[in-house]
Amino acid sequence: MTLIEVLVAMPLALLLLFAAVDAMDLTAKHQSRTTKRTQAITQAKVGLDRMVREAREADSLKLLSSQVVEIVTPVRPTSGPSSYAGNLRLVRYDCTGGKCTRYEGPKAGPVAATGRVLVTDVANADVFTPSPDIVNPTFLGLKLRVSVKGQSNPINVTDGVNLRNKAVG
Repeated sequence: MTLIEVLVAMPLALLLLFAAVDAMDLTAKHQSRTTKRTQAITQAKVGLDRMVREAREADSLKLLSSQVVEIVTPVRPTSGPSSYAGNLRLVRYDCTGGKCTRYEGPKAGPVAATGRVLVTDVANADVFTPSPDIVNPTFLGLKLRVSVKGQSNPINVTDGVNLRNKAVG
C-alpha cells in the first residue's frame, strides 16, 4: 500500500465506524423506550386483570366514585388450605393520585390503612364506569390510561365485568 492509499482509506474507515456507532446508539435508545413501554403494559394488564377477576367473583360491590370501588370477594388465604370458600374479604381499589392501590380487610371492614400499589402512572380520572347507570348498574367497565415516562402516547387497557348476581350498593 502506498501512503496515498492509506490516507484515503483512513477517513473512509472512520466515517464507516462513526456511522456504525451512531446506529448502535440509536438502537439502544429505541430498546430502552420499548422496554419501558413493555413494562408499563405488563403492569397495567396484570393490575387490571386482578381487579376484573375479583370484581367478577364479588358477592357485593359498592361504587364510592369513578376512581374508588369496594367489593366483598373471595380471597385466597395467605396460610392454611388454599380454599377460597368462606374466605370473603372487603377489598377496596383506589385509583386516585395517579396510581391504583388495593386495600384489603375483614368482610365487615375496615380495610387496612396501607395497601399494595398495582398500577402506577394512571392518567385517567374515570377508571370505573357503571352501565347503564350508577344507581342500578349491570356492568362495570374498567379503563386504565397509563403514561409512559419520556413518551407522548399513553397506554389504554380496558376490560369489564357483568354484575348479574351481585348486590350493588
